Amino acid sequence: MLEPVDCQTTDVELRVCARCQVPQAAGSFGIRKASASGLNPWCRECCNAYARERSANPERTAREAECRRQRNAPHKVKARRAVYDRERRSRMEVKERDAVTQRERLALPEGKARHDAYRRKWRKDHPEESRLHSRNNMANRRARLIEAECEPIDYRVLYDRDRGRCHLCLRKCSFESGSIDHVIPISQGGDHLYTNVKLACLSCNVAKGNRPVPVGEQLLLIG
Repeated sequence: MLEPVDCQTTDVELRVCARCQVPQAAGSFGIRKASASGLNPWCRECCNAYARERSANPERTAREAECRRQRNAPHKVKARRAVYDRERRSRMEVKERDAVTQRERLALPEGKARHDAYRRKWRKDHPEESRLHSRNNMANRRARLIEAECEPIDYRVLYDRDRGRCHLCLRKCSFESGSIDHVIPISQGGDHLYTNVKLACLSCNVAKGNRPVPVGEQLLLIG
């Protein structure tokens, strides 16, 4: 059996064997593509010990093989699949019924009034999140209306990606004063994708309008 490794005095990535419970280096584990980590949960020494135990006890190996054969018999697999499909259909029906009930509830005057009151309260309690939510959804909605190719754009991700620098004036802009700018405007056939959006000051974005930005001419557009 391998000796325990002191986790405090090494920078090697350690994993705990599920059988012997000893922390070991990742190289001590075999490859297993079916697992989430891509490694066998048992270390190689435990795997070899288990193989030796099985070879020394053929009756146990035969019993386990027979149990697997009975458990995976076609009629049992078919029955388990039928139970799974039935439960899945039941969950989907409940989910659809709840969605229909929610839509019907919102269609009623009192339901719509209650929902609007909740939205107003949420916006008042979370002003920053509300502005960010509106900023993200505005361009998404425009792209969907003209059936352009689009993906959800998160302003936080865009701001971090461009490091808070406006691509038009090349100056730093605060998180509140920035905006999502399409290099090729949506009205000109551009897509609402991360590859076609950049961070821009709101004033620079308004001055640019719906004109595409030629490469190397950012400052000329607003100068």
